[in-house]
Amino acid sequence: MATTARVTDGTVWQHALMTDVDAVLDAHTPAAAVALEQASKGDRWWRFHRAQCDMFAQNHSWAESEVYLSDPRLRLRVAHARVLRGEHLAAQALLSEQPRDCAPEEVGFWSVPLRLEPWEARHWNPDLLVHYREGGSSGSSGQTIRFPPERLECPELLPATHFQGRTGKVESLGAYGLSGWIEWVTTVYGTAEQAAAHQIEVGGCGHPTSEVRAAIVDFASAYPALLGIFGGAAVYGGRVSESLGRLKVWRLLGELADSNVTADITSFVDRTRCVTWHHPCDEIWYLHLAMEDPSRGISWVLDGQDFD
Repeated sequence: MATTARVTDGTVWQHALMTDVDAVLDAHTPAAAVALEQASKGDRWWRFHRAQCDMFAQNHSWAESEVYLSDPRLRLRVAHARVLRGEHLAAQALLSEQPRDCAPEEVGFWSVPLRLEPWEARHWNPDLLVHYREGGSSGSSGQTIRFPPERLECPELLPATHFQGRTGKVESLGAYGLSGWIEWVTTVYGTAEQAAAHQIEVGGCGHPTSEVRAAIVDFASAYPALLGIFGGAAVYGGRVSESLGRLKVWRLLGELADSNVTADITSFVDRTRCVTWHHPCDEIWYLHLAMEDPSRGISWVLDGQDFD
């Protein structure tokens, strides 16, 4: 749609030959910011899995654009998209901009640090981000919407006995609250290996644990994939918002650690034991990850697939 944008200094930007997406990507920063602000509510609101903020952040730094952005949710998303691109924003104080009408699941987003924690940076590279081209099409990326990677060796056999302990689910995260193909985060009062074996037993594919190989992994090794998996409908050509993915990773960790304090979440990540596995039913898009907090004797399972 052709638009005419006015910015606060009185300059009129005409981009009659540009689509709104092109303007967000390629217009000068003031006009791109106006195009982003004027996007429909459904396109910019975090829960709709749209990528306009990430498109904007691809070509416009926070230092250049911050003065032109007023919507607090857009500012939050753009800031996190820039953090993933290596811009240092730790001095920013966006928590003070948190709207009063935040949904319960959104509140924790405003406490996520505007810098990458060491465990996030350990396996992160901005080259993994989706790169957008003219018209909003996504270019090549090193990011894959799967974990574990196919090349990962999984030498361990999972427990073959039926798990007798308590199980449940993290109700506060809701059904499909993190991804459209991960129904629940499952709770297992046992080890990560027991949690993985239990998930395979009840998962419905019919394969015994003797056919599944597992590996102990660092949670940080799953972080790049989680940004894509939690960031929207990237499968079947859909768009992914890694900024949304990052906010949801921190929401997950906050719920499991029972704290939104950065130091508590980092401590939780540092002590967490993680197990992943290759499943005979894996096709293109999948996540298999069991996370154990040894200090509490609890594990959680993130498990799901989307089939072609």
